[in-house]
Amino acid sequence: MPSFRNSLSFFTVIPSGSSELDEKSVYFFSLTGGVVGLLTAAIISAFYFAGFRYEGYVVGFVCIILLYGFTHLDGVIDTGDALMFRGAIERRREILKDHYIGAGAIGWVIVIYSISLASFIQMNFYQALLAVIFGEIFSKSWYIIYMSGPESFGSGFAYFFQQGLKKRKNAVLAANIVPFVIIALFLNVYIVIAFAVSALILMGVSRRITGKFGGINGDILGFTGELFRMFFYASFLLLGVFPQLSIFQMHLI
Repeated sequence: MPSFRNSLSFFTVIPSGSSELDEKSVYFFSLTGGVVGLLTAAIISAFYFAGFRYEGYVVGFVCIILLYGFTHLDGVIDTGDALMFRGAIERRREILKDHYIGAGAIGWVIVIYSISLASFIQMNFYQALLAVIFGEIFSKSWYIIYMSGPESFGSGFAYFFQQGLKKRKNAVLAANIVPFVIIALFLNVYIVIAFAVSALILMGVSRRITGKFGGINGDILGFTGELFRMFFYASFLLLGVFPQLSIFQMHLI
């Protein structure tokens, strides 16, 4: 699957033998997130069975950022800085591309990653594995949902992939969401509820963000993807107070 390898190469530092951009890679965004999630889950499991549960959670969380080659972190920094500017849209877009790091960037990095990690380390082992796998899957599903709406500006990867998405929107949305929702329902229904809650919250938040920039680009997409993970972890943790529920168990009720 060349398009899957292209997606893996583009988003991560995982060697895939491919480095060309491909419009059809949009079919594999969520699967790419799943690969990162599974690798991270394996690292967390190794630490857990060695008796280092919380150390494994922290190392695993850092590995997510590393596996994406800091590109999503860069999106948080650039967008966080630009969001703090109060003025013309054109100037805000310029701030997205400058090389300075201001208080807005630092503030958003602290907020997003501290809340995400604080939620993550409070989960039990099984819940943490599900969160880290499906958090990466659905944060990439969110990219497809977001790109289906507002127009992109500039000529970066958001614009490139959006052109491919427009040609096959429904099929791409289905490929990135439906199989993983079905799998999640058989594991824990609350994964799907957390996905829905996070997506709904972020739809409102992203509408405000889009308005501030007059569209989207790769940095903004990366920023909202990290926000999605934060909301997903927090909502999945809160749903953990209820008894575990899957499709198998629902048949018994």
